[in-house]
Amino acid sequence: MTRCSRPPPTQSGRSSHRPRATTLVVTVLVAAALLAACGGGAAAPHPPSSSAPTASSSSTTGAPSQTTAPGWSGPLPIASGRPLGAVSCPQTTFCVALDELGSAFVFSGGLWSKGTTLVADTSPTKVFVSCASASFCMAVPAVGQVDAWTGSGWASPVAIAGTQHIQGLSCQAPAFCSAVDGQGHTYLYNAGAWTAGATAFAGPSAESCASATFCAAVEGSEVEQWNGSTWSRTTTADRTGALLSVSCTSAQFCVAGDSEGSVISWHGTTWSTPQQIDTGSSATAADNLLEGITCVGTTFCLAVDSAGRGFLYNGQSWSPPQAVASGQTFTAVSCATASFCLATDSAGGVFAYR
Repeated sequence: MTRCSRPPPTQSGRSSHRPRATTLVVTVLVAAALLAACGGGAAAPHPPSSSAPTASSSSTTGAPSQTTAPGWSGPLPIASGRPLGAVSCPQTTFCVALDELGSAFVFSGGLWSKGTTLVADTSPTKVFVSCASASFCMAVPAVGQVDAWTGSGWASPVAIAGTQHIQGLSCQAPAFCSAVDGQGHTYLYNAGAWTAGATAFAGPSAESCASATFCAAVEGSEVEQWNGSTWSRTTTADRTGALLSVSCTSAQFCVAGDSEGSVISWHGTTWSTPQQIDTGSSATAADNLLEGITCVGTTFCLAVDSAGRGFLYNGQSWSPPQAVASGQTFTAVSCATASFCLATDSAGGVFAYR
């Protein structure tokens, strides 16, 4: 993971969509919240001064409200109410989020961009994005389509021949990405091109690669692991629920979350027995689905659930639930460092953990 650094100064310019006063508030609030994520500011942003710069014309607007959960701020609405389905932060000054219609939002220079439509598809779909750096990301904005971020913009979408709906994506360097579709077909990105790889056992719910020779994909009770050439699987890794999310930081450490609020972990040889960290708050509704999980090293992980709660792992134990996004479902989470994480919700909002 990259080292935590202060965001660069907010860009100047005039917004063509909001009065200047509103833009001033938004720019300072966003900059303050994300500066605080790296230890450079207070938990609550301060009111803007009259000399504060305006946001650029490409930035989103809308002032974030403040959650009461310790360490969290937000939400900042960036997607006009449309659910955000994926987020990736390779460093503290750069992130990409995708909404369910495949529009991409880029955080850079202290500002979120307006949504860029990657594929002209109006049907909501499961989306993915994985960034290896600020100059390379791969996104899945629509069925069978992938699009690459080059550092200055998005390339033209590419259709992967023969693929079903992609259900897992992970990139670890510009030279390597792995995608697995609903039939378990694996596609590998190397040297600017996608090629078919060995077939996995089933279509996953999520995938995470620590390197080109180690990936883990989860599906139902199973975990499938990639060694650089073939897949192997543990068929009953989780007997309590369906695995939904996974994060691997090395070939020796992964954590996966399931539909019953339990996590399992990999320490190089076997998967642990399930540990329930999220008991939910309703006897009738399934509100403890661990929709996203992200780890930095082996001593920090953050999991988010379908009721807008967050759970922290410190290398030894998991925290009690933190109510963060009241009334919303968390959809994804990504951490660049242990002091900079972003989570997305079903109302188009972004929350920051610092």
